[in-house]
Amino acid sequence: MSFKMRPEVDDWFAKVVQIKGSTAPKWDAYYLCLMMGLAKGRAEEPAHAVEFVDYFVNDYRPAQNTIIGMLIASEARVHGVDLGNRASIRTLLLDYVSPDTPVGLTQAGFERLNWYANGGFNEIVSRYPDTRPWSPADFFQWYLPIIQDVVNESPTWNSLRP
Repeated sequence: MSFKMRPEVDDWFAKVVQIKGSTAPKWDAYYLCLMMGLAKGRAEEPAHAVEFVDYFVNDYRPAQNTIIGMLIASEARVHGVDLGNRASIRTLLLDYVSPDTPVGLTQAGFERLNWYANGGFNEIVSRYPDTRPWSPADFFQWYLPIIQDVVNESPTWNSLRP
C-alpha cells in the first residue's frame, strides 16, 4: 500500500517543484494532481506507476483526514450515494478507510487516491497551454484560477456547500 505516480509526472513538474532526491516535493506534485482529479471527478488507472512513499509526509499530515474525506465525498458521487445515507457512507468508509493503518487507508483507498491523482495529472496536461511549465510562477498563475473554476463547477463540491 503506497502512493504512486507515473514517472512522467516527475519530468513534467521538474521546473515547478524540486522532485529529485526528496519525498516531500514529490508529494507536492502528487497533491496538485490529486486536487485536480478530485475536483474534476477524474480517476484513471495510473499505468506503470511507481511507488514513492507509503505515508502522508509531514507537510501533508495535518490535511490527511481532509484528503480522506474528499476521497469519500468523491466516491459517494461516483457511486450515487446520498451523503445523508449513513449505511451507504459506512460501506464506503469500510472500503477505503482503515483505523488499523497509520495512513488510515485500505489498499482500495490508496488505489483510488492514486487513480484520482493520475486523472488530475492527465487533466492538467490536457489543459496546460504549453508543453510543460517553465517556472513555479508560470504554473501557479495558470493553476490557481483553473482549479478554482473546476471546484466551482464540481457537482461534488457544490453539493457539500451550505
